[in-house]
Amino acid sequence: MDNATYAQQRAENAERQPLLGGAYNSQQHEPTAADPDHDELSSTRLAVVFGSIWIIVVLTALDSTIVATLTAVISTSFSSFNNLSWIGTAYLVGTAATQPLAGRWTDIYGRRRGLLAAGVVFGIGTLLCGIASQEWVFILGRAIAGAGGGATTATSTFVGADLVPLRRRGVVQGINNIAMGCGTGLGGLVGGLLNKWFGWKMAFLAQLPIVVLGLVLCAVVPDIPSQPSKKDHGSRLDYAGSVSLVLAIVLLLVGLNAGGNEVAWTHPLVWSTMVLAAALFALFLLIELRHAAQPIIPLGLLMHRNVWSACLTYFFAHMAAFATMYYIPIYLQVRGSDPTHASLRFIPQSMGTAIGAYGAGVLIKVTGNYVYLSAAAHVFLVTASALAATLDGQTPSWCPFFYLGMVGLGFGAMLVTTMLALISSVEHSEHAIATSASFAFRAVGSSTGITLASVVFQNTLIADLHRRLGGGGEIDKLIERIRRNFDAVWELDPPTRAAVQGGYLESLRFVFITILIMSVASMACSLVMRQNKLHNNLARR
Repeated sequence: MDNATYAQQRAENAERQPLLGGAYNSQQHEPTAADPDHDELSSTRLAVVFGSIWIIVVLTALDSTIVATLTAVISTSFSSFNNLSWIGTAYLVGTAATQPLAGRWTDIYGRRRGLLAAGVVFGIGTLLCGIASQEWVFILGRAIAGAGGGATTATSTFVGADLVPLRRRGVVQGINNIAMGCGTGLGGLVGGLLNKWFGWKMAFLAQLPIVVLGLVLCAVVPDIPSQPSKKDHGSRLDYAGSVSLVLAIVLLLVGLNAGGNEVAWTHPLVWSTMVLAAALFALFLLIELRHAAQPIIPLGLLMHRNVWSACLTYFFAHMAAFATMYYIPIYLQVRGSDPTHASLRFIPQSMGTAIGAYGAGVLIKVTGNYVYLSAAAHVFLVTASALAATLDGQTPSWCPFFYLGMVGLGFGAMLVTTMLALISSVEHSEHAIATSASFAFRAVGSSTGITLASVVFQNTLIADLHRRLGGGGEIDKLIERIRRNFDAVWELDPPTRAAVQGGYLESLRFVFITILIMSVASMACSLVMRQNKLHNNLARR
């Protein structure tokens, strides 16, 4: 389907929609995916729907920080540190692989089936993690859990767009972020306690009964959209586009995460995955432009001003937020923070994200405006990034947590305002596809931000340590040892330790300056977005 045909179909759909709305009996019409022509649900019925869905959504958030705080324990149990980064990366890769597909797939098969399939996949991955006796099994389980968790999170967003008018959708998304914030904030604490009492495997096995409960509720709650929005779905599914997009994203993230972490950037693994990813992206574009009857992501949709600006805003904001989340803890550890209390590091940002998202949703419901709120959200994000760039060895201990809270406030509000700018710019039937496209930018942005920050950190650290400690074979060995194992810093004599800490702090300053640039880029993209009318009903009339 070419872009001209796609634009013509959009225009025809827009003309027909009011007539179709009158053709249905709203008392008998069952909610379907991407269908505005049904009764709007009461607050109680909406609470039942989203309460059922959010059970698994909260688990996916909790699961991410459980792993973040148990990484050292898990890798030690397998007697292998060489694949340490893949414990976290595998989940991210799995998430990035399924989120771009979830919109079209659940349009075709229905949101309920999508939620059930995603929940089952998440449960299988979590089970594999809980019974893994080898590291590769655990990493495979993380990738499978990420695939299910990513699709669950995306589909829960689609259900919100199916059932809640634009004007009130920000509030629902804000509550969703509160639920996810609770999961993120409690994950480290829950994981630490279960590991202490029963061992790290119980941190995964204990999730399974809750996953089953969530699946049962998603299966029986009547108001979750269950009917597909497209007929003849088997012939319309773009398998070639789906496979090429998934493989391209997976290979890109594998290359980005391996380069500079597992292997050198010049290693064949890195450049070969990058080249293959580029080739597959090109193939995906060709399929979507020339051959796909129902493209996974219609490229014409991305030409809309609000759509591409929202996707780029997400990309740069996720770069900044995830890099901050990874490198503020490193700063705290350089200052002597006990790494066993890692769970506390996630709480300020999680709380800030929840408050920012809900507050933005309430204000949008009252004012109907998201453009000004988007600018205000980015003021928080940019200011926090600028303040983080001032961190040094003398900064009061409360400052990093305050800055994380500010990042969370800006990031949470940005999630709501940008999503509303995106979905208010497309037809109701296209909101899931547009949202899926934005999730692809978010996933790649998250990984790219961490990778870029790592490149800046490692390169400036090596140069600064050589400047402070000098050169020679013994110094080279020392630098390599403390880069691989930060705990070795505390074994050094006081003058050398002070020099090394100074080198780390200086490198982190360059990282936070890089994050500031990412935040400014996100703000610049957000300023391109235009204000659309936010309707008080699903039919947008």
